[in-house]
Amino acid sequence: MAAREMTERRQRESVRTGVVLGVGFGTLAFLGLALFGISFYVRWIGAPPNDPPRPVPFPEPRLQADSTADMNALRGEQSRQMEGYAWIDRNRGLVRIPVARAMEILAARGAAGLDPLEAPPPEPLPVRPDAVRSRAVQPPAVQPLAAPPERAGR
Repeated sequence: MAAREMTERRQRESVRTGVVLGVGFGTLAFLGLALFGISFYVRWIGAPPNDPPRPVPFPEPRLQADSTADMNALRGEQSRQMEGYAWIDRNRGLVRIPVARAMEILAARGAAGLDPLEAPPPEPLPVRPDAVRSRAVQPPAVQPLAAPPERAGR
């Protein structure tokens, strides 16, 4: 009897092909009408065609006419700076001197050649009154730890 109940309760295996075909053809009809409507709308508003932009020619590269002469001019300028005197800042009295002369000056100073050129200020700079911290709050004093008590059984 159990086999008979199983066959009666089973769902039908038939598929409604008309419904499936109707949904498929309806979807295709909707898509076709949508494409036709969009193309009609684009033509009606007069949108320009979607053509790719025209290529723009690149400018010619700016090459060195004579790279050897340019390099020689650069090296000449660098050697003039390393071997000549010039003012860096007249107001502060800074002068550029040749490297060889700077090495002679340092060698003549001996061990003092590596000392700072300016002495440190003799006293600290004054503190602004509004920058002084209040000393009203003192940190708590730290109490030293007491030695652990001796055990009585030793």
